[in-house]
Amino acid sequence: MNSKAIIPVLVVVALVAAGAGFYYLDLKDQKTFNATSTPDELSAPAAENVDESQFNNTEYADDVVQPDVIENDMPEENGDDASDLPGDESTQNTAEDDNSSMNAADANEGQDAAPVDEDSASNQASADIELDYDFILSERGIGDPGAKVVIREHSSLTCGHCGAFHQNAYNEVKSEYIDTGKVYWIFDDFPLNAPALEAGAVARCLPENRYFNFLQLLFTRQDQWAYDANYRSYLKQNAQLAGLSAQKFDACINDERIKQGIVENMKQAQSENNVNSTPTLVINSDTVISGSQPFSEIKKTLDQALADADAE
Repeated sequence: MNSKAIIPVLVVVALVAAGAGFYYLDLKDQKTFNATSTPDELSAPAAENVDESQFNNTEYADDVVQPDVIENDMPEENGDDASDLPGDESTQNTAEDDNSSMNAADANEGQDAAPVDEDSASNQASADIELDYDFILSERGIGDPGAKVVIREHSSLTCGHCGAFHQNAYNEVKSEYIDTGKVYWIFDDFPLNAPALEAGAVARCLPENRYFNFLQLLFTRQDQWAYDANYRSYLKQNAQLAGLSAQKFDACINDERIKQGIVENMKQAQSENNVNSTPTLVINSDTVISGSQPFSEIKKTLDQALADADAE
């Protein structure tokens, strides 16, 4: 065979052999990769899919703060304006569109709101209270109205001597004479100043069965209110505990008709029994005990009055 013809044949054979070698190496490399790859590495894409699906779970979605929640709840809870909170503008606009009616109402409410005058509101509420003047200005007594001895006490709720009397002798008088039905005790306000007048007005507005207990509280705790410029707060707090509403308290303590009625009763006591100091006890309209006397002295007078009544 001609040597020139053999050369192309050798080239073809060499190329075929080279191709077969590369193919063998490629197969070998693939087998090596498959043998060294772990199941975890091969499943990595699947793991990514699982992680992605967790963000679509409603359990996680509940933790996402929605724009409408921020707008509507945050100002109410924290006092902040929702418009000042940062966020995606397009998302906020969508929320505003969805809640346009509610937001418009909220905006109008904010624009129309005006400072509330608490005193004016309280005065208006007090003006709406109907007061029973016949009851409020009626005679107040404790004990048996049919008792043979009737005592009228004329005291000022801010009078120090009156307070001392109620802390001492009065309790013994009540136990021995009033509670036993021997004496009927009537209390007449004889106010020496404005706090005493207003305290008397408030007391008369209380339920009738709370009246004398309230008086006793005021007498025995004068140091907590009678000499304090803010005495109305003490009166209001304790009147409410005794069953008087805040509105009725305001109505009573500011009512001029009640105050005038108390003053007129005081003038009558001055003219009829010559009452000019407190405390003054008028027994059966004729015997007068002035000042804070010890129980022993009051007892002598009461026993004599009872004896005179039995003799009649």
